[in-house]
Amino acid sequence: MPRFHARFGLRSRAPRTAARCGAASRLAVAATLLGALACKDSPSAPPDPRGIRKVLVGVQADPTTLHAAGEFVLRLVPLDGKGDPVLSDGLEIAPKVTAPTTQSLLPIATAVQRPDSRPLAAAVSIDDSKSMDRNDPTNQRAQAAQLFWTEVLSARSDNEVALVAFGGAQPTAPFTRTVLLQSWTSDQSALASAVTQLTGSGQTYLYQSTAEVAPWVTATRPAASYRHALLLVTDGLPTDSLQADAAIQAAVGAEIAVFTVGLGPASDESGSIDTRAVERLRTLANATGGVYAGVENNAVLSTTFQSVGKLTTQGALLVTVRMTPAPAAGTAIKGAVRVGNQYGSASADWSFTAP
Repeated sequence: MPRFHARFGLRSRAPRTAARCGAASRLAVAATLLGALACKDSPSAPPDPRGIRKVLVGVQADPTTLHAAGEFVLRLVPLDGKGDPVLSDGLEIAPKVTAPTTQSLLPIATAVQRPDSRPLAAAVSIDDSKSMDRNDPTNQRAQAAQLFWTEVLSARSDNEVALVAFGGAQPTAPFTRTVLLQSWTSDQSALASAVTQLTGSGQTYLYQSTAEVAPWVTATRPAASYRHALLLVTDGLPTDSLQADAAIQAAVGAEIAVFTVGLGPASDESGSIDTRAVERLRTLANATGGVYAGVENNAVLSTTFQSVGKLTTQGALLVTVRMTPAPAAGTAIKGAVRVGNQYGSASADWSFTAP
């Protein structure tokens, strides 16, 4: 409004009649402009696709640094309305701790972590247990997996994808809790044919499957020649919870970043959330250098898988923060982070247990 008043004041010397007409005309123009601005900013207006619409989060906590200085790292992947990672310097980042006490966290260092020059060997591990019939009745995880490997394989010609599932009644050698649907390939048609074999039966051997898939990945695609990623989708209700540490150790030893996608009880965006299921997937992602993503329902699995495919080839934003006082070992820490650019912003929760 001050702009309009200033501009109108420059014309105050016009004859009275003309001034009335001119003023009326200018007021009409002003009203039109204000109306347009109001429509642009109204809640009903569609969000700008360039704005941050979702944030994926992982936590890296080195025990020595955390206990000495209270410092840890948030691994952030801000996504715009098209599901593309936004890793520019112009982002506004506002992290905070919500438990055990509330405090804002001032970022003390920010860096973009880009993938190295090795081709990517990415395994897709799909929960194919009986409970998935409830949480993914239309088998959207099969369609979503195709978008993931499309992103990975289109990024460079020597990237490869393997497809495995856990929950099936008949595991495939050399595995005891896992079905090998498709070994390493760059052939998207072969992967598309293999993913149709999902049956939705058996138990949820989430950790035992991860523990045996990890060494298989590094044995068949050595880390000297490939960097590794594992995309794991599940409802987070494992049959083998006591094997969690073994799965994490196997993934770390194989240098595999595990990107976990939770739906149903394992999603922090679900109406049927089970906080224990969410924490399982966050812990697995945090411990291995990946990120966690919860989906509202199985209908949005595809966009999430596609975004994870993009981030495995584009990288993440590492934000170092300092917590005061430094937490004691075993402290359960919860927090949130808001990331925005000039077009929009989004928030996400994060959590970890101090090592």
